[in-house]
Amino acid sequence: MDTVARLFEQTLTGSGWFEQWGCVLAGVRPRREEPDVPEGRTSSEGVDVEFHQIQAPGERACCYGYEFFVTRDQSVEEEVRRLAAFILADDPRKTAELRER
Repeated sequence: MDTVARLFEQTLTGSGWFEQWGCVLAGVRPRREEPDVPEGRTSSEGVDVEFHQIQAPGERACCYGYEFFVTRDQSVEEEVRRLAAFILADDPRKTAELRER
């Protein structure tokens, strides 16, 4: 998960995609299953992406996020390509989940 998250963040940062839409990438983090947490209260292993829209001073920023599941049947590079293709296909504000800040 760490390698996928690191390479995914590098890909997104290097693309300039979020800036094109007036947004800032806040981070890409690995997400692991938590063995002591009951099923249904935790997400499967994957990668979380968070970003926010740039706002004028005094305005509340809109925060967005993605929760991606990572499969173990593909190479790390293929996983990164698959995840990046999803985000880079459209305005990320349309496809991400709007989150409260």
